[in-house]
Amino acid sequence: MMRPISIPTPEDTVVALIDFQEKLWPAMNESLKPRVLKHTQALLKAAAVYGVPIVHSEQYPKGLGPTLPEIRALLAETPPVTKLAFSCSDVPGFMQKLQDLDRPHIVVAGMETHVCVYQTVAGLLRGGYKPYVLRDAVCSRKLLDYETALALMAEEGACLTTTETLIFGWTRQAGTEAFKKISSLVRDLA
Repeated sequence: MMRPISIPTPEDTVVALIDFQEKLWPAMNESLKPRVLKHTQALLKAAAVYGVPIVHSEQYPKGLGPTLPEIRALLAETPPVTKLAFSCSDVPGFMQKLQDLDRPHIVVAGMETHVCVYQTVAGLLRGGYKPYVLRDAVCSRKLLDYETALALMAEEGACLTTTETLIFGWTRQAGTEAFKKISSLVRDLA
């Protein structure tokens, strides 16, 4: 049975960034890293255009370091939710932020696709949220783990999409001031 198509709007969406950390980043698959960084930055800039709130996590920052400076620079003063659990869904502070925002669609980007991203998405699904996993804004150390996790998340009910698809879904139409800002962001994506 086909699920109904649901395009999130800026008003019903939260962006969840999972563990984009300095000491974890070098271990990520080299073929994924350039695309993931560029698409995550575009996502954050688009979220700023549309006022979409961002919640972000750091896994054991003492060992894995803070959020990457290229990402941190786009987060303003938003403090991370620190965690030891792999799933952000198992961290009361993270889930409280989502509950306070009261938005059903959660756009997910982060590391590692088969561990913290996968477990968070599974928890979001159990919690009644609709996760949208950005295929071009998640990564793992190994391609097989990355591909397997994406397949599992889709099978379990998450929507797999791309950053550009999401951004144009938020935009809805050309000719607006937002579209002008968004089109320059998208032009740089490869």
